[in-house]
Amino acid sequence: MVKRIGILVEYDGADFYGWQRQPGFRTVQGEIEKMLGKIAKTSIEIHGSGRTDKGVHARGQFAHFDWEIPIKIEDVPRALNSQLPGDVVIREARELPDEFHSRYHCKGKMYRYRFYTDKTPRAMENRYAMRVRYSIDAEKMRAAAQDFIGTYDYKGFTSARCDKENTTRTIYYVDLQKRGSDWEFVVAGSGFLYNMVRIMVGTLIDIGRGRLDTDIIQQVLTTKDRTLAGKTVGPQGLTLEKVFYSDEERENWLTQANSYGEKR
Repeated sequence: MVKRIGILVEYDGADFYGWQRQPGFRTVQGEIEKMLGKIAKTSIEIHGSGRTDKGVHARGQFAHFDWEIPIKIEDVPRALNSQLPGDVVIREARELPDEFHSRYHCKGKMYRYRFYTDKTPRAMENRYAMRVRYSIDAEKMRAAAQDFIGTYDYKGFTSARCDKENTTRTIYYVDLQKRGSDWEFVVAGSGFLYNMVRIMVGTLIDIGRGRLDTDIIQQVLTTKDRTLAGKTVGPQGLTLEKVFYSDEERENWLTQANSYGEKR
């Protein structure tokens, strides 16, 4: 009997041309489908919660596929990981209801963007964090970041290549963490547009260095004018950390995140 199977996927996106299968390019979806096909001895299509761009990483990407599976579902990660390259790992697998869809049933996502403020590049981190060459004001950036919270039309925070007709999204958590010269921007919301998080980070950095006014986020949300926002920062610092599939799961995470933020 064919079963719908969900997999939690972790990957280092540095050497991938994004998640989505593309002829002639190495992609995460392509690698998993290739190895799954070898095991299943038939073509199997996987469906992810969404696409990640070239160079973007994931710890909590979720995907599903249908398979008349001849092995125990709990053995799927071991079977796939023995065939997959080292920069893709299946963390877990579970059976899902037939009507479940990784993309359409998604209730929200959480991303993390890492950057650092050093005059000298870090050879061991240039695939996983962006270097900022300027002095930036953490308090200014933290205060401005709160303007992202709420339900708005985020057309001014997406690329012209965005193909979504509805650009309204809800952001329910943002936090900017700083430890020495290491920074992390954490954001969770109902969904994200093409390049949205990278533009959000670029805008905050430009606020922090005094290039943009502290009220610029409100201006962009009001005018929907992309030219007012900051630049699109590089993909290397961005990681998809978690995908939410229930309101309860999302609210539990939000409670923990807010508690951590208060103690920090």
